[in-house]
Amino acid sequence: MTITKRISFIAASTTVAALMSTSLFAATNTFTWDGDAGDNNVFTEANWDTGSGDPTADSINPVGFHLQNTDLIVTNATGLTHGNEGYWSVYNDGSVTFTNSAMDMSGHGFGNWKKEADNSRIASSWTFNNSDMTSNFIFNGALTMTGASTLILNDAGNPLNGSTVSITGSNVTIEFKSEDVAAVTSEHLSKITVDGATAVIGTNVNLVDDSTGNGAILTVIPVPEPATFALLGLGGLLAIARSKH
Repeated sequence: MTITKRISFIAASTTVAALMSTSLFAATNTFTWDGDAGDNNVFTEANWDTGSGDPTADSINPVGFHLQNTDLIVTNATGLTHGNEGYWSVYNDGSVTFTNSAMDMSGHGFGNWKKEADNSRIASSWTFNNSDMTSNFIFNGALTMTGASTLILNDAGNPLNGSTVSITGSNVTIEFKSEDVAAVTSEHLSKITVDGATAVIGTNVNLVDDSTGNGAILTVIPVPEPATFALLGLGGLLAIARSKH
């Protein structure tokens, strides 16, 4: 059964309505980073390939324009910037995927600013695989982080505004430059999951002061491999045996 990208009616079924309210449909367009312009600016159309050439002029713009119905793929690209042009906004029917890449959005933020018909906003999808991102804040973004990835958030107040972070694995780091441990614990910890479980200090994450007194660093507590459990069990048995002699 094929479900078209644009649906002209609202189904009576609440299940179908729920599906329609989320980004479960593949975007029609795919832009792949090729960096041909040489300026590392994500807002330069010549740095992207549509499969048949560069995107049309002014199809990727900050602030006032919200990229829609498009998946962006960035692979093996470092030193990416926004050229101090503004926020990077991607509508919820598209996504951005970084692999083995790094970008600096300092001075601005990324996410989804576009409102739905009811004035709500739905988080857009951003995936970081072995990739790093520095940004002042994230606004309505659904982040997935895996591999050796680092997210640096510069702003105080609410740098994870309307956003969530889903962590997979134990090599992800999140640095809050202007939010201390208490602020991160009370305001942001509930927005973060590790392998599907809510982040809990001492259970699946560590949260420590960054030594400046202004920030905090969140890291993942590795889950022991089954072989490790076996060794611990053997060690425990040996300790018990020794205690009896």
